[in-house]
Amino acid sequence: MALVSVLVAAGCGDGGEPASAPSGSPSPSLSPAPPERPGPGDHTLTLDVGGVRRTYLLHAPPGYTGGAPLPLVIAMHVYPGTGAAMRDLIGMDAKADQQKFLVAYPDGLNRGFNALVCCGTADDVAFLTSLTRHLVDRWRADPDRVFLTGMSNGGDMSFRGAIEATGMFAAIGVVSGGYGGPRAEQVDYVPKSPVSVVTIIGTQDRYFSIFETGLANWQQRLRCT
Repeated sequence: MALVSVLVAAGCGDGGEPASAPSGSPSPSLSPAPPERPGPGDHTLTLDVGGVRRTYLLHAPPGYTGGAPLPLVIAMHVYPGTGAAMRDLIGMDAKADQQKFLVAYPDGLNRGFNALVCCGTADDVAFLTSLTRHLVDRWRADPDRVFLTGMSNGGDMSFRGAIEATGMFAAIGVVSGGYGGPRAEQVDYVPKSPVSVVTIIGTQDRYFSIFETGLANWQQRLRCT
């Protein structure tokens, strides 16, 4: 397992967390979703997760046919945010085109993910696992090369996914998010098997000390040298 920490002098930006978390509610009724047609380019898609219609964007590189498994990156937005805003912010579609991988941008309910500190009550671990299985089955994502990344709230959600869906994600890359909150205070709240981590934390981020402590706890609990 690899763990890399990068500390930079930078502010938190627009990824601040609210004092109270918004709650999501199931859709009252779900009409049939239009059929998916895997192919290159941009796709606006939906997925039924526990009776709730979840939405996400998916980008496939040029020449994609579904004939060979491709790596998958799931990129999660800040609070408040959307998958479309995350796509525009990080420019990962261009990298996906160069390196030949799929990239998904899920939408959190009420513009947030139910991560380690906030936001909402949705079962977003179930969303991530259902999304991953769907993209493996329908879009030929390589199950051994699925990665989570995110900023702020989406970064926190990356840690939660790595812990609660152990074995599904090969590695996580986190910006201005971390391993903190009530769950992270429990010494047994760690992955059952190794998950590599790279995290970038700004020293002027208001949660810097929490993230730094969380990273130290992560290393100690997983005996990562």
